[in-house]
Amino acid sequence: VGDVRSKLPFRLMVPHAIESHSRFAALEPARVYKPIGGHKALCLTFVTGAGNVYWQIMETDWTTAPAIRHPTDHITLAGRRFDLYTVGGNIHMIVLRQGAASYWVVNTLRDELSNETMLAIAKGLQPLESK
Repeated sequence: VGDVRSKLPFRLMVPHAIESHSRFAALEPARVYKPIGGHKALCLTFVTGAGNVYWQIMETDWTTAPAIRHPTDHITLAGRRFDLYTVGGNIHMIVLRQGAASYWVVNTLRDELSNETMLAIAKGLQPLESK
């Protein structure tokens, strides 16, 4: 974790709740990359118990990314404001913006995580403690 932390210019968040049958993906569960020049990101990939069904938590200092420019709604959970991105009543993505970073909880391709699960994962995002 320390190695990942040293590569990123923002505070890392970790989920304290995940979908009940999920686990880290076997292939590249955590990846640091540059989504665009001058910015960095961390992607945590999880697989559900159904197998071959993935969802992610993405963390980045690219706070103006096109994918997060137009939320469909907002919600306050545990005193923090989250942007919601919905498709047909299903939450596809929830974004927490804090300081110079944003933290995205991204549903499966077919939005197989329930709205309640998505909200619980987002609410459970907490800063990684320094050691």
